[in-house]
Order: sequence, then structure tokens, then C-alpha cells
Amino acid sequence: MAQYDLSLLYVEDDIATATSMEIILKEYFKNIHVVNNSSYALKTFQENKIDIVLSDIELPDFSGLELIHKLKKMHSKLIVVLFSAYDDKEYLFEAIKLSICGYLVKPFHLDQFENVMQKCVQKLNEEKMHQLAYTDQLTGAYNRHKIVEMFTSLKNDNTPFGFIIMDIDDFKKINDTYGHTKGDFVLQQLVVCMKAHIRQNDFFGRWGGEEFVLFIPNIDSLALFNKADSLRHALAQHNYKLDKPVTVSMGIGLYEGESTFEQLVSKVDKALYKAKRDGKNRVVPI
Repeated sequence: MAQYDLSLLYVEDDIATATSMEIILKEYFKNIHVVNNSSYALKTFQENKIDIVLSDIELPDFSGLELIHKLKKMHSKLIVVLFSAYDDKEYLFEAIKLSICGYLVKPFHLDQFENVMQKCVQKLNEEKMHQLAYTDQLTGAYNRHKIVEMFTSLKNDNTPFGFIIMDIDDFKKINDTYGHTKGDFVLQQLVVCMKAHIRQNDFFGRWGGEEFVLFIPNIDSLALFNKADSLRHALAQHNYKLDKPVTVSMGIGLYEGESTFEQLVSKVDKALYKAKRDGKNRVVPI
């Protein structure tokens, strides 16, 4: 039985090495995906749930360093171990920049490998605990606690930002007509759609019920309106597997030095209420 109930992506272009290492890795990990180039590694990562990546730096199509850079764009907290046949300081420095969990020089001893894997599993468990503390369990969006924390961080860093409050129109009717299971599905799909249409440094969370918030750093009022309206259209066109469209109303505004998050919410809520009164499925600036 595998020591860890985890999935590992192993990237190694030497077939003999990959074959022998796979036997060892199966003692540690429940699921092993073995690939021999970076392009296939990207495809495998996108198609499977991967917990840890173990990759050679020297690969035939593009380097392991470039591979990890691409993977980190998709999953910034990804747990990665890189290895190389060369004890090259330049490689090591580049790997450190990518916030990897470990660096091994081939041929590496089993005890070195075990120590690195234990460190990675510990880091992964810590990240999962952190995610549970800050993530809405139904939708996977950030929760209220993390939302307030993000406001405080942006305020303390003096980062200008736009703020959006959005509310699903007639959500009670959706629950009453189709049931709460379908209502939960709508909430989950809204988050899926939003994550596909926002930048990596934007911050999206579930404020409560069918109400969500979005922080967009470094944006002016016109760009904020255009972005909000683009999101409104994307959400209305998303497939929620209902026989009628799902729409949202939005209130938007720029952060103007409010000392508390409650003050910012109170200000932008007025725009949201106006959007509801004026017919729903619209964006109203403060």
C-alpha cells in the first residue's frame, strides 16, 4: 500500500530511469503519472488532479524550469521537486525563484529522496489546512474571513482597487423551482465562470448566500465598469443546465480610503440595491 494517498506527476525523459523510479514511487504515492517531456506534462496536469510534481530540469522540448513556471501560473501553490544530473548553482537559484519544495542532484540516495518527500507532504498538508480555513466549502471561492483579510491587506499596502458586489437575480425562485441541490450547482458554476474570466491578481469571494464580491487592483472607474459589464455578460451566457438563463446584478465602486470593509460594503451596496430596483441584470456604479 502506498505511503501517501496523493497523486504525483513524474517528468523524466530517460526511459530506463523512469521505469526504475516508477517502481520506487509506487511505494510512496497512490497515483503516479509518468511522462517524458514538458508538453505532455502540461497536458497531464490539466487533465488530472496532481498533488506533487517531480521533474527533471533537462527535458527534450523545453526545460523543467520553464515547465514549472507554466504550471505555477495555473496553480501558484503547487508543490514541486526538481532534480538534475548537474549540481549547477544557476539552476538552483532559478529553482529557488520558483518557490520549489526541494532540489535533488542525480543520482540521489533514497534517504535524501524520502526527506524531501516528507517535507513536501508536510507543506501540502499545511496548504490544505490553510485552504480549509479560508475557502467557502460549497463553491471553492474565498470565504468572508479571507475577504476581510484581503481588504485589510490592500488597504495597508496602499493599493488602489475597484470593488464589485454581485447578487444572483431571483435566486430564491431558482431554489423554489428546481430545488436546493440545483441552487447549489448554480452557485458552484458561477464561481467556475468567474475564475475563468478574472486575472490571477484579482480576488473573488463568496460574501454569503447568493452574494459575491470581487477586488480588482489598479483599475480606474471606466475600466471597472467595462470589466463588470463583461463579467455580467459572461455569467449570463454560462451553462447552468437550467431551462432559463441565470443573471446577476452588480454594484461597483472604487476604494476611496474607507477605514473598514463594512464602510466599503455599505457604500457599494447602495449601487447594488439600485441595480435591483431598476430591473436587475445590470451594473450600477456608486
